Amino acid sequence: MGTTRFAHWATFAVEVSTRHEEEVGNLIKAEPGEILTINISCDRLVDNEAFSQLRRLARWSIDFYASRYRLRSRRSAERTRD
Repeated sequence: MGTTRFAHWATFAVEVSTRHEEEVGNLIKAEPGEILTINISCDRLVDNEAFSQLRRLARWSIDFYASRYRLRSRRSAERTRD
């Protein structure tokens, strides 16, 4: 319940550099799908393993932040009652 309420008013931004992804990918000889790639036809990231990892990390970060926010709110309410 707390994470849902939190997600309605929160805004997050992620800066993604596909150029940097490509440069690092070339250095480490990454396999296709291991780096973020732009789909030129629709100007979006290609849905590959790298994108899935980014999506999971962003979701985990939002959930973690929301749980910490809820904990802080609960502690604040307890201090107010005491």
